[in-house]
Amino acid sequence: IPAAAIMGVSFDQTLAAMAAMTRVGTDAGTSAIQLRQMLNSLQKPSVEAEHKMKLMGTSAAELRKMVKDQGLLKGMQSILDLTETWGTTIAADIFPNIRAMTGFWAQMGANAGETAKIFDELANATGDLALAFGPISDTLKFKWNQVVAQTSVLMIELGDTIKTFIIPIFD
Repeated sequence: IPAAAIMGVSFDQTLAAMAAMTRVGTDAGTSAIQLRQMLNSLQKPSVEAEHKMKLMGTSAAELRKMVKDQGLLKGMQSILDLTETWGTTIAADIFPNIRAMTGFWAQMGANAGETAKIFDELANATGDLALAFGPISDTLKFKWNQVVAQTSVLMIELGDTIKTFIIPIFD
């Protein structure tokens, strides 16, 4: 999801958020929309949402920084903490878009504990993928494919150089 990439949300966190939403019956397409709307609400909050957040001692910028530096789950937990202090209707102030608010509650409502487990499991799973990929990257075929790809890049750069410098000489 481009909105996740813009906010610095890693691939495993994006998948974890969507997985948590699908566990409560949201289909994958809708969960992607809900996540995008959540992130968009933090990326570009309404004037009213920003005002309400300031009254609660936070801001969209602070929440964005938290999501980027500490992860999406930490950002959502911070918003959940605000709802415990200021009441659950605060979520509607932070996420005025119904899809965003629905996505937030699908992850952080009664299922917050399960959501945390999903985030943890997927964070560990991506580490396992890196471990599994390591031996494959040492194979001869993989290395050959890397050489071919690098050669293709060099050929393109050579063509650009010829086009830029040599062809104008003959024109």
